[in-house]
Amino acid sequence: MPIELCSDSDLASLLRISRSWVRKQRMYRRAGLTHALTIDPIMIGSRPRYRLADVEAWLEAQKPGAVHDWAPLHIGARPRPGGADRFP
Repeated sequence: MPIELCSDSDLASLLRISRSWVRKQRMYRRAGLTHALTIDPIMIGSRPRYRLADVEAWLEAQKPGAVHDWAPLHIGARPRPGGADRFP
């Protein structure tokens, strides 16, 4: 059975969020910053792809009462230069 994969655009469309949010979350995670999207992409060359099974598992973990392995994000928070963890 083939593994079903989706791109940043596909994931953003599925979640009804912007593609830039998906990309920023991947960048934050790679840099060790606070992030909400904890799905490991499969890199095919320089293009990230996400397993649909991983996406479904991540969505299931977002339900109320689920245990999270990430800290909630402050709305509008942006990482500061130098990686400081403070919010404006």
